[in-house]
Amino acid sequence: MRDMGLVSIRQVSRSLYADEARKHKNYLNQEFDPDAPNKGWVSDITYFKCNEKSYYICVIIDLYARKVIGFFLCFYEKRGTL
Repeated sequence: MRDMGLVSIRQVSRSLYADEARKHKNYLNQEFDPDAPNKGWVSDITYFKCNEKSYYICVIIDLYARKVIGFFLCFYEKRGTL
């Protein structure tokens, strides 16, 4: 991600994101209808809870085909308090 100039967005860091957004070029320019495959990909990371575990999923979608081209799923099990 660092090599491509990509940054993640965290809920508690919206002001940091606003500062970072000014530093990085907007390659898509809100144009989400590319004319060929692999011209634009988008991704998102989210989490959900199930059976006392927090699962995290990252999904990558090709904007041309509107299909998932990759994903990663992992879980974190809380084992006490810090």
